[in-house]
Amino acid sequence: SNIWSEDKMGWVCQTYSSGGYSTKVVTEKYAASCPSGTLPQWDRLIFDSTTPTGTSVRFGVRTAPASSPTAFTPASPTLAASAPSTHPAKCTSGGPNPCPVDLYKLLGSVAAHQANLELTVTLEPSAQAAPTVSSWQITYSCPPKE
Repeated sequence: SNIWSEDKMGWVCQTYSSGGYSTKVVTEKYAASCPSGTLPQWDRLIFDSTTPTGTSVRFGVRTAPASSPTAFTPASPTLAASAPSTHPAKCTSGGPNPCPVDLYKLLGSVAAHQANLELTVTLEPSAQAAPTVSSWQITYSCPPKE
């Protein structure tokens, strides 16, 4: 199977001159590349973040077809994970449950087979601390067309 992986290092919320932090939103777009006779299937999301007390990191996803790579639906990304409320800060391929994030189940059988995926990462700070995202990985496979 094909695997798409993206590592991002050192993300942290921006610092105000007053010493506070602001929310940081980062959007990345991915295009699956599958051989003829197959179709893409977005599979898993894993990530490594640090979420001090009062902070959070949210991961949202949405997809678009190969024919319209910028026509992402739904209008707002679907929440895939929120650390620490729904997922641990370190969500690895080996767990703990509910990790890794099952993108196929989250997106549904139609959206999970679209060629393009948009990932939105939102880092929400507290007044005293900022979350960080050290890395993440998104995987997809190319099963045969039915």
